[in-house]
Amino acid sequence: MSDLQAPETPKVPIRSLTLISAIVVGISAMVGTGVFVAWQPAFELSGTFLFVALGIAAFIAVLNAVSNARMARMFPESGGGYLYGRECIHPAAGQLAGWVFLIGKAASASAAALAIGAYVSPGNEKVTAVAAIVVVLAINLLGIRYSIVAMTILITVVLSVLISLSVIAGVADSTSDSILDSVTADVSVMNVLAAAGILFVAFAGYARIAVLGSEVRNPRRNIPIAIAVSLAIVVLLYFVIALVLFAYPDSLLTIAPLETTATLIGYPRFLVVVAAVLAAGSALFALMAGLGRMIYSMSIGGHLPKKMGVLVGQRAVPMRADLVIAIGLIVITLLGSIGLNLAISATFILIYYVVVHVSSWVRPGESHENPENPENHENSKGTWRSIALSRVIPGIGITANTAVVAALVVSAFQ
Repeated sequence: MSDLQAPETPKVPIRSLTLISAIVVGISAMVGTGVFVAWQPAFELSGTFLFVALGIAAFIAVLNAVSNARMARMFPESGGGYLYGRECIHPAAGQLAGWVFLIGKAASASAAALAIGAYVSPGNEKVTAVAAIVVVLAINLLGIRYSIVAMTILITVVLSVLISLSVIAGVADSTSDSILDSVTADVSVMNVLAAAGILFVAFAGYARIAVLGSEVRNPRRNIPIAIAVSLAIVVLLYFVIALVLFAYPDSLLTIAPLETTATLIGYPRFLVVVAAVLAAGSALFALMAGLGRMIYSMSIGGHLPKKMGVLVGQRAVPMRADLVIAIGLIVITLLGSIGLNLAISATFILIYYVVVHVSSWVRPGESHENPENPENHENSKGTWRSIALSRVIPGIGITANTAVVAALVVSAFQ
């Protein structure tokens, strides 16, 4: 009998993720590639205004998280912006969200592979990055999955390294700030906004909680709390790391700034390399698996050739989809760079969140599953809470995301 299977009717996922598990998913998704490699391209754009750019990125992340959490409460099924756009705006909006999410995450995956190369073999980043993609492809084809236990262990190791590095850097003598003094003062507002877009990629992973909505227990309660808690922890961590990097500004000139900082303060370099490989490798693994599943789902939905929906083996691996994704990532990796791929990722992911905000704007305050249940309604129309959630936050979010997208496009042609 052939090893090829026709696509099966999707089963209803088991709601196995607790609140703590959902928080771990959010932190793991955010503390990945960006925290290790986003600083140098962002510093090139914003200079000494890097903190301003980080603050803008965090602010946009909060806006996006609020609208994302609101929509996740109404639509606790899996799908994220694809589902919200389709149900609240128009099927075309859902397709737009799906495609920009696909492109943005592909660029993120390539940046993750390049981050591994930057920390493992400086000067040969692309060769190492391609090797990392091939290794992750092999793991995906074997049907190996990333358990919540493994995710918890990994994020514990990464956070331990980042926190201990920050503590040791805080008590060590900082280096000269001559580099910061030499940064020109003609940084434009558009440059700062573009830097905020690149730094936003480091926050964007919390969307994975909403995408996995059908696997979270009590999703209307737990998804918003998990997004808020994981985002708050990561925002605090990133500001601490930014303070460390400004204390050792030489690090901001390198694509692997945390490794440079470790060298300057005498922190074990190999620990930072291990943390970077674990974080970026985890992001690459999750992104490639997710992209493969999205290609599979889009083929089942008729938006891509049916051949992409063929499942292989007892573990039902979408082999053709995984191979297409890996080939595409290798091409993107060889042609791009960390800064460019982060900028591309930011542009498309921010467009995705515009769809989420518009969905929140047009959707009345009720649950998708049971709109007649008064407990599922937000406060009465006209109250401050209803206005804030359905008008103020989406309105500011649409404006802010659009402005940063425009800044990223402008900076690409400067």
